[in-house]
Amino acid sequence: MNDNVRFIRDGEAANQMSTHNIFAVFIVGEMSVTTALLKKLTAQGISVFLLNNNLRTKAAVMAEAGGNYLLREKQYACVKELTIAANIVANKINEQEKMLKKCKRTYDANVFTNARSMLQKVSDREQLLGIEGYTTPQSFCKNLVYTYRSFQMGIGLI
Repeated sequence: MNDNVRFIRDGEAANQMSTHNIFAVFIVGEMSVTTALLKKLTAQGISVFLLNNNLRTKAAVMAEAGGNYLLREKQYACVKELTIAANIVANKINEQEKMLKKCKRTYDANVFTNARSMLQKVSDREQLLGIEGYTTPQSFCKNLVYTYRSFQMGIGLI
């Protein structure tokens, strides 16, 4: 099975890329795309977005699997060594904390310190996914309360 996407310009192959390295496809402007390609991409968890020349989304063909989990899963599958993946997660954690400081948001610094220390002892991809997910709630508003399919500001927390 051919796992490459080939880009053809004026009847000539201009470039090609392995589907294992693609997270999403953004098509800007007018272009021909086959249904076979759309089926193959979505089956491999790759969403396709059709944009106009002003980069406004006109249509989207969404992949079957869920967004962030699949993206993170592909990131770890693409890297050859666990240490490289751990460095990617460490950079994400550092940038997340930097953003919280820059926005002057209150957060638990121990969460980030603990995550960094856990990264030193990580032994597999699943642990790495857990460590990355451990710090994520710090970036979201703590005043939001889940109320029947919607988030609302908590009473008296504003």
